[in-house]
Amino acid sequence: MSIKEKISRMLEYRSRTVGIGTGLWLTAAVFVSPAASQQIGLSVGSGTAAKGGTVTLGLSLTNSGGTMPSSLQWTMTYPGADVATVNFAIDSAGTSAGKGLACNPNTAGSTTCVLYSASDYPLTTGSVANATIQVSSTTQKTSIPMTLTSVASSADGASVAVTATGGNVSVNSSTALSGLTCTPSSVSGPGTASCSVTLSGAAPVSGFGVQLASNNANAIVPQSVMVSSGNTSAAFTATVGSVSAPQTATLTGQAGGTSKTCSLNLLALQQPSAEVSVWGPGTVPTNVSWSDPNAVELGMKFQSDVTGTVTGVRFYKGSRNTGAHVGHLWAANGTLLGSVNFTNESASGWQQANFSSPISIQANTTYVISYFAPAGYYPVNTAFFNTAVNNPPLHALQSGTSGGNGTYRYGASGFPNQSYNANNYWVDVVFVPSGATTGGSN
Repeated sequence: MSIKEKISRMLEYRSRTVGIGTGLWLTAAVFVSPAASQQIGLSVGSGTAAKGGTVTLGLSLTNSGGTMPSSLQWTMTYPGADVATVNFAIDSAGTSAGKGLACNPNTAGSTTCVLYSASDYPLTTGSVANATIQVSSTTQKTSIPMTLTSVASSADGASVAVTATGGNVSVNSSTALSGLTCTPSSVSGPGTASCSVTLSGAAPVSGFGVQLASNNANAIVPQSVMVSSGNTSAAFTATVGSVSAPQTATLTGQAGGTSKTCSLNLLALQQPSAEVSVWGPGTVPTNVSWSDPNAVELGMKFQSDVTGTVTGVRFYKGSRNTGAHVGHLWAANGTLLGSVNFTNESASGWQQANFSSPISIQANTTYVISYFAPAGYYPVNTAFFNTAVNNPPLHALQSGTSGGNGTYRYGASGFPNQSYNANNYWVDVVFVPSGATTGGSN
């Protein structure tokens, strides 16, 4: 059974359904069961934002002592003319139960979300999600109501009564410097970082100037940056020179008596490693053990900017992902190009197995790297490949660029030709560009 089928079956209760744009369906059950008398509460907090600014409100789940639900749906309603965007992110009480989050704007002023998973694990009390709300720069309101409705179900499909409580966003009409950030925060010199200043509200018609400074001569910034009329941020570049040893630079932005800072780590330029992968050894999935005990082949579609050879397969392992793992490299049409057995695995973390001989691949051509997890309990980040992951010359493809990404196949090991919700199952490739020699790893 596919991941999508598991989720759909789990969420099909008995009555009318409410559609979620990702293909999930949560039923608002109309019958009364013993579980329905057990009251839970879902509430959204309140906060303050400037015109054109953002504020994050938490959605908290409480319980008066009864059965906790295994699935939860809510609809947040707000005045569309006063709220520019609303984006939801799952929080600890959702991830700890192995849930995923899917949301869909219904109309201007309404968004519906569902917490789901292929398991029946109940939710726990606490923060299930965060709502980041951007206030319209043209709103005339001083307080914007955020109303909430919700339905829920226990593991056996019985409805669970929910008391949903809304919140509000207080609007601060003043504009001030509210932030200074740079990405990446560590730069090998010579190099650059993309930086930006943010305001608490929209800049006035004349614009909003921010003075910039650096305390390190190896990190150069412009003297100032101007936020244009109606905008809440402006970008600038920090240029890092060559350094022989690690250093730190503090960048400062000042405007209207307000000062904001951020730190840049300046690193000595390292010689590139021969072997490259999409993710480094320090990258860790958000959910390392999805609650699915079924055997499954899990994969990732990728391309390289240059020709070269694939020397191995990597995957992130949680402690419950046991059994004999086998890595594979496939052409996009399902032709098997190589396989390798994983040996001497650690209990958790990144695992790597190298093919007996390097396998040549072409530039700008889609391939699938995968491994077989006979006992399931694999890591998952949902909706991850809605954007591409680029670590030149390698690119983990955005889902839809060459079919869906990441990929899976339930049952016996084989070509993983299914995908759902752009989920990332944390499989990686070990690649050596043409002309390089093996011996390193990023």
